[in-house]
Amino acid sequence: MFVNLDTVWRGFVPDPSYITAGTKTELNDAIAFSALAGTVFLPFIDLIACILFSKAAYDDNQLILSIARGSSNWRAAFSSLAVISLPIHALFAISSLSMSLTLSQQYGLQPDSIAEVVRTLLQNLALVSAVNQSFLVCCLAIDRITQNHIVSIGIMSAAFIATCVLQMAQPESIIPVHAGYWFTLCSTRSSVDLALGALLFSTTSSLIAFGILATALNMRTRRA
Repeated sequence: MFVNLDTVWRGFVPDPSYITAGTKTELNDAIAFSALAGTVFLPFIDLIACILFSKAAYDDNQLILSIARGSSNWRAAFSSLAVISLPIHALFAISSLSMSLTLSQQYGLQPDSIAEVVRTLLQNLALVSAVNQSFLVCCLAIDRITQNHIVSIGIMSAAFIATCVLQMAQPESIIPVHAGYWFTLCSTRSSVDLALGALLFSTTSSLIAFGILATALNMRTRRA
């Protein structure tokens, strides 16, 4: 899922040779970007993890009973998020770093070039993960609001795919939502403006969604 702008590529490009062919992108950057191409699967992994957790914690009322017995709904929301997000972030970081090293070896890069690949990767990976953290909170919040796993999966999947399509139609600008930032961060060196925009969006949307999640848990507890 990517688009060619003649001088650069935008989107999730798994092959560095596509990025460097006929563009101004250096091989080191191309390898770092390709190592992040798996981001295209990240929202679906997030959704599966959220649904599995919801089935275990919410559908059986385990977490709701914990809140009813005196545990804070804010603490419950935070623990839910931590249980889901930490393994996903860790595995994604390991897989992306492993991919970058594998590609670097395939293209015969020297140690100093590999170090440059890793630096570029880690900068963008941090921002991709920040946006993903927001996406996870939104997934949990929507799942608790709808209380229907199929509906929540449909909403978040449709939003991601639709935004990617729109972003491909206007790749020179950034649609300020999860997919828009992912689409750009996986094919562009992190800049101050891009980093600030991604972090501001991630922080704001996470706080709003987290508040909604905690409120939804509190309402569910009262009904229980």
